[in-house]
Amino acid sequence: MKKILLTIFLIFCLSITSFAIPLESQYDKSKDPKNIENIINFILGVNQKKGDQEGLIYLVGDTIDIEMLFEDIEKDYEGISPQDKLKKNADLDEEQKKPKAGTLQIKYTHNPSIFDNPDPKHVKGNNNYKIIASMQDPYVIQRATTGMRGEWTVTVQGSDTTKNDPFNKMATPKTRTYIIHYAPDAVIYMLETATHYILTGINSRDRDFQYSRANNGIDRYEWFYEQKDGSVYKYPEENQYIALPKIINGKEVTAFTLTVTDCYGAKGSTNITGLITPELFAELHPELAKFDIFTAGIPASEELKVTDIVTMPHPMDRIDFALYKDGVRKTNIRSLNRPSDITKTDILYHHWKDIRNYQIPETLPDGNYTAKATATQGTLVLEKNWSIRVKTPINLMPEMPNRVFTSSEITIEATTSKYANAVTVDVFSDGNPISMQLVNQVGDIKYWRLNYTVPFRPDGNYTARFRATTPNGNEEIKTLPFFLQTLDLKDLRITDIVNHKEYAGKYPIYYNAPEVPVGYKAGYYVTFKITAIGNPDSVKMKISHPGYNKTLNMVKESENGNESTWKLEWYSDPFLKKGTIINTEVTADKGSIHLNFNTKYGWDGDYLKVVGSIEGDWRIDQEL
Repeated sequence: MKKILLTIFLIFCLSITSFAIPLESQYDKSKDPKNIENIINFILGVNQKKGDQEGLIYLVGDTIDIEMLFEDIEKDYEGISPQDKLKKNADLDEEQKKPKAGTLQIKYTHNPSIFDNPDPKHVKGNNNYKIIASMQDPYVIQRATTGMRGEWTVTVQGSDTTKNDPFNKMATPKTRTYIIHYAPDAVIYMLETATHYILTGINSRDRDFQYSRANNGIDRYEWFYEQKDGSVYKYPEENQYIALPKIINGKEVTAFTLTVTDCYGAKGSTNITGLITPELFAELHPELAKFDIFTAGIPASEELKVTDIVTMPHPMDRIDFALYKDGVRKTNIRSLNRPSDITKTDILYHHWKDIRNYQIPETLPDGNYTAKATATQGTLVLEKNWSIRVKTPINLMPEMPNRVFTSSEITIEATTSKYANAVTVDVFSDGNPISMQLVNQVGDIKYWRLNYTVPFRPDGNYTARFRATTPNGNEEIKTLPFFLQTLDLKDLRITDIVNHKEYAGKYPIYYNAPEVPVGYKAGYYVTFKITAIGNPDSVKMKISHPGYNKTLNMVKESENGNESTWKLEWYSDPFLKKGTIINTEVTADKGSIHLNFNTKYGWDGDYLKVVGSIEGDWRIDQEL
């Protein structure tokens, strides 16, 4: 009987796969049946599935062990005979250990997300109890099928039967957890040389852990070969790729098989072979990790690097790298073509040094480009392409006062990214841009400045237009509104103080001169003058000291176009104490516009300091 079963098993295996295949074409089984049978028997001998961890690990297609998972200490089972009730639970089979009819329930939970490439949650994995007639009920999962991959928990409960319903009780639910998964897929690619078969299983995969575990989820690679006399051997090296000699111990190798093993011990085998296609592998990165070359973009003038350059199965003569657009090269070629540029070689892979600090020209226009690495050997050309984006930011941020005065000097500033090479400002947006000066660069930020004297224009709102450019043709434009106030005051000065010969030749004495506050003998006339811009309606000076506070009208002395000079002559009480500070504050008005000279220039107004008096001054009769 055992022989018959084994024969049936072998026939079934033969019907689903062919483990041995010659390298030129499939075996003609009618001519050489012994050859194929040898390698199949050998593979079946070494490739039996590992123990399934007490029945808790199943492959798709396996039969799932079903147990009642119900037991009653008092042995109050449905339909049990008095004689069987005297036996121990261990001596009863599942048919004798039945719960009360109609009380057997089962529920499943299904978690497919424990695997990569997860299946949808199964309809039975809803964690809801279902009443079943027995463990052979059609609802009970008895076979692992496609769509069931994942972790399952099965819970069974039922009631005993005491012939007295009030005393019946539900048994504690029994739970078992198991896993259903796929066997791994073995994949072979080959390159034939004069003396060897170069074989690689790198494309083999375990769909359950294809991404979360190394080597596509494969834990073990085993290679088997068959020789012309029908003998089958295991190759001693368990590597992803091997160089299998065509002649071993004087005998010709006629077929080979790869078996791969996953983390659960499940195995997958194949001898179906594809030809190794020459390939170029490489990775492209920015030299500075802060740049996203594929989506956000990398600025022109920044650098790229090509790393992990590998060619297979040929070493190739050279590696070239450049950027292309619409099939046309747009940047210089960087090449690796010296023997020393190949850093490591084995039977299949040839490793090249990195291409580092490849600078994108600062003049390369923004846009999408193809970064292309090319490996060349004679007429064989291999390519590795990446779609990258060049995007050069400017980040123009201008700044200027929102209220400016005619004839005043203002500071206009701006910041940009380090990639900007020029900034201009057209203050009145009238087609007269002025270049700003680069004054500093800190990190990736450039600082620009312009000292600008505001010309005469009518009062009103204006817009300054800023424009920044890069060497690759980008521009960014920003505008800032400002109000031009043509009313202005400047050059407050003392032009004369009677009987103060010590100041002869020093006039005018401006408000911000070092000798201010000016020494003053109380009672003598002081002449104040100020220049106004914009033809104000009035200019006033408030003069104050302890016990005195008056606002006086200044008189327009002269006018020249937009400028006018205003004058005030004033003298103090001759009896002011020495040390008294005389403070001045000048204002101008034009319509609704009001201007405070002191506020504009941040001046405290202390202009005079009493150092003496007209009283007793012998010069009084001569000067007055």
